[in-house]
Amino acid sequence: MSHPIAAAALTVGFLDVKPATGHPLGFWRKTMDRIPFGKIFSMEHRPEALSGWPAETTIWSATMATPPFTSWPAGYGEVSSYYAALGEMEKKEAAWSQAVRNMGYEVADNPRLPRRAIAIRAGLGVSGLFGPIITPMHGSFVYIGTIVVRMTPPDGTNGPEHDRSPGCEKCGNCINACPTGAITSDGLDHMKCLRKDMSYPDDMPEEHYSLMGRRIMGCDACQRVCPHNRGIDPVTPSAELIAPFKLEELFDADTDAIAARITPNYTNKTRIQIQSVLAAANTGRTDLLPRIRKFADDEEQVLRRVSRWAIEKLE
Repeated sequence: MSHPIAAAALTVGFLDVKPATGHPLGFWRKTMDRIPFGKIFSMEHRPEALSGWPAETTIWSATMATPPFTSWPAGYGEVSSYYAALGEMEKKEAAWSQAVRNMGYEVADNPRLPRRAIAIRAGLGVSGLFGPIITPMHGSFVYIGTIVVRMTPPDGTNGPEHDRSPGCEKCGNCINACPTGAITSDGLDHMKCLRKDMSYPDDMPEEHYSLMGRRIMGCDACQRVCPHNRGIDPVTPSAELIAPFKLEELFDADTDAIAARITPNYTNKTRIQIQSVLAAANTGRTDLLPRIRKFADDEEQVLRRVSRWAIEKLE
């Protein structure tokens, strides 16, 4: 689309950008209300509730590629490319927002809106059976940037009539690849997903402990087998990025070092320690037993429970 706001997005590094109208995301809200995950996932579906503006609102959505990583070296916890790139993507999104402000537009700060639903309305892709959006150019390995601008939507802007995505072909690859069986022909059950366990460990079932492998942030099992991602070449994570994810160092959870390489949004110390203990147990790190034993009496209940499971597995 030829528009100064779209051009600004491309200038900072986004690869595709489209507008959507500011109508409430009612279809998304109704979908979330029907599933258990909707009760714990907090997002606003009414743009005007965040901006305080009348109906003349346009939501701009843009995508940037986050190609998957090759395998990480032994002894380190794994982080998906999306989370590793998140800090840099957020900076580019902020630069885009500032560029739009410099044009004289009003822009809402930090819109807590469902980005995938907005991108689907805008026409940037379709909903994958496994959850993420699938884009024509970069498959599902993308970051979605979103800014809410006080302006009349440009001619031809998609509205709520485009909210119901036709979906993917449902080939079934992701169903077979999911380690927890969270994906069925009906879609993704977020409550069974390992990614949910990482954010909400209080509800993590014990049968998921061993399935976690050495994941610290993210799980790409479903995306790696999606045919729409077949032509995407994995990239090798840099030594600088990998450095703070050495398991023995993660036990101390230097959140500043991690935040410097990714984003502060996913650097909760206890969550990182929980994932690190699971990674150590699942990779047979008996040398780390003395460190894990210290967590067995930790004041954090989940860390305590996970550590005792790890001790039993390693001894």
